Amino acid sequence: MCAADIFAQKLVTCGVSGALTGIFSQILHGDEQIRERAITFLSTKIRVLLVEDLLPKDAEEELVALCKKVRYRVVQKIQSIWPLLVEKVPCFDRVV
Repeated sequence: MCAADIFAQKLVTCGVSGALTGIFSQILHGDEQIRERAITFLSTKIRVLLVEDLLPKDAEEELVALCKKVRYRVVQKIQSIWPLLVEKVPCFDRVV
């Protein structure tokens, strides 16, 4: 089942909050292909919902919390390889 199908199913059965939780679960725990599809799907759908002001306030708060969770996990992973990047990639110190 692809991310779009899961999102639509969750939206019907669990509401917006459940759908967001399901998609972000795929981003955090899915393989690379699933993660990429979920991010692409989410970014296009959320953009529409936000631009057209269709996302309920509680769903906005849930979205922010889930984005923070994903950001925190990504930062942790990057920080774990940071010393190696600085040591092995000569131009990396200019990025910082």
